[in-house]
Amino acid sequence: MAGDTNNFQVGEKVKLNTGGPEMSVEDIQGNTYVCRWFINGLAKTGKFVDQCLVPLVNKPPIIHGKRKELVTGQN
Repeated sequence: MAGDTNNFQVGEKVKLNTGGPEMSVEDIQGNTYVCRWFINGLAKTGKFVDQCLVPLVNKPPIIHGKRKELVTGQN
């Protein structure tokens, strides 16, 4: 519909709001996102509306059992 805005961009990492594997947005078709993910090395694709998706939040890597803080240069 006219005036709709997309919450996600092609290439963005997302997951279902109920959980599940990390997915990449491959295409946007109206208000539907075509996503790709892998299970046991096999590529899967599906179409989801934005209400079903949440952005994947990058967490700092875990090093020696402790989460390493990312340096952002901001105070």
